[in-house]
Amino acid sequence: MTFPELQQALDGLRGLSFPPQSLQTHWLGLQDVDLAALRRAVQHAAKTCARFPAPAELRALIEAQPRDLPEVPVLTTPLETPRVVGTLPTGRPIVQTAEYDAWCPECDDSGWAPAELGGAPAVRRCRCWSDNPLLLRARDVQARLAAQRTAGVKAP
Repeated sequence: MTFPELQQALDGLRGLSFPPQSLQTHWLGLQDVDLAALRRAVQHAAKTCARFPAPAELRALIEAQPRDLPEVPVLTTPLETPRVVGTLPTGRPIVQTAEYDAWCPECDDSGWAPAELGGAPAVRRCRCWSDNPLLLRARDVQARLAAQRTAGVKAP
């Protein structure tokens, strides 16, 4: 991103309270971010901020944005006949309408596979940890929520 692109992206926030005299600090704090992500963060800030956001606040909004993650495959197979698998304390039945097929049969998509340590049962990180789309999406959501809590930013 260039400085003029940053100026143009942030121009929509000039109507907020306390706009900076210069965008040099914003340039120093944001020059490495993706321009499209910055534009999305600016759109969100324009709707939710009362004052011109600092570079750290814009970074938190960028971090809160969804990432491009692999498509999560459909992992359920509808059952021909639903079956009752239990009962809630209220007496209402728990009905299973589909069978779940794990993306990774070794860990059942938990990310942790059975192992042994000194002859005792243990767990280890599964081989699917880095490419299982369900685990990637879950870690991304956790990271975004943690960034929002840390920055005190409401989710977009």
